[in-house]
Amino acid sequence: MLRSKRFFILVPLIFAWAASYAIIAAALVPMMTYTMDSGWDTDLKNKKALLALIGLGIGQIFGSLLMGRILDKFSTRFTVYANVLVSVSAYLILLAFARHASFSMEFACFMNFFLGWQDAGVNCFVYCILGFQFDSKTIPFSAFRFLEPLFIFALICFESSLKDQKSFEVYFCCTGILSIAAWIIFDIFFPMKQHKKIVQNDPHLISSEETQIVNTSSFSP
Repeated sequence: MLRSKRFFILVPLIFAWAASYAIIAAALVPMMTYTMDSGWDTDLKNKKALLALIGLGIGQIFGSLLMGRILDKFSTRFTVYANVLVSVSAYLILLAFARHASFSMEFACFMNFFLGWQDAGVNCFVYCILGFQFDSKTIPFSAFRFLEPLFIFALICFESSLKDQKSFEVYFCCTGILSIAAWIIFDIFFPMKQHKKIVQNDPHLISSEETQIVNTSSFSP
């Protein structure tokens, strides 16, 4: 599977998901604490940073429902660029927060909401591609579960070396650019399969936009 051209094109998007996961897991709380008043003690800083993560959970719930609905109702290309728009917004807000001179709970919740939204979007999309765009229903998920933890491990190890706001800004900028590039690479190069729809009783349901099969044995001669 790792040698498959179709899966290889999906790998950058898996990296984008891993980058999002790694930022949420290991970089977000330290970055927020760097923006807080130096007079606050460590417990207070962690308390406020973790409280701001409520926005992350709300964003993930909202993003899962909305992006899943978009994926069901619209074309793959529309879904890709909807995710690009959300990802650009999330990383720009993240960079703006990293450059912010002082901590703001409202701004932190707003930033976390968009991070959760974009994380849910790539989550839904990658799982749908793995489930519907490969012949096997298990091997793509196995390959995904092999690669994703490796990417997350490497990124979290790198994040452990980030020690000031400037280093966080550079890191977020690089991961944001790579994430946007991953979406565009997928849209340009991934060969989407056209699924067939079986119509058993109503020949008027045939659409000119998709291939359908009519079971003529169900009709009277």
